[in-house]
Amino acid sequence: APASQFMGASQSVWRGMDEKSYYLSFGLLGKATEIPKGFEYETVFYAGRGVNDAVAGWGRQMRERYGKTDDFREADFSINYVGYWTDNGACYHYYPGDVNYEQTMMQVHEAAVQKEIPFRYLQLDSWWYFKGPHDGVKNWTAMPTVFPHGLPYVHNQTRWPMFAHNRWCFNLGQS
Repeated sequence: APASQFMGASQSVWRGMDEKSYYLSFGLLGKATEIPKGFEYETVFYAGRGVNDAVAGWGRQMRERYGKTDDFREADFSINYVGYWTDNGACYHYYPGDVNYEQTMMQVHEAAVQKEIPFRYLQLDSWWYFKGPHDGVKNWTAMPTVFPHGLPYVHNQTRWPMFAHNRWCFNLGQS
């Protein structure tokens, strides 16, 4: 994994031409057109006894390297409580069924209450806001076709905080 320059790093596993060998490669993203003088990029390779051990060990090593602790876990709502996610792979990702997303999220809330599922927040993927070119945020407000009464209404009805995702901002505030 990258140990520095995280946003410009790339890693991949690929099969050799003999179709028996596998290769692991690390480096900069292939679209880099120039590298500034003095630029440094570092990679860390960490192996452990199984996936969990390797990921935990890698995380410890990176926290030590950058002088960080794992205290954030206690403060991070999304890893301390169960939430309802609507991102890629979720049941309602870009398809709310026969009703709009507002109605769907209200039905999810009702079912969670009835079945005593302890959801504490709602994650909204990139399907709810106005988009500009390349699906970037054009206007960070809910489209009326998606949430006719707006996001505050859904929050007030469910009492769930919302975590909202977007790909990137396009001319935000200029729509």
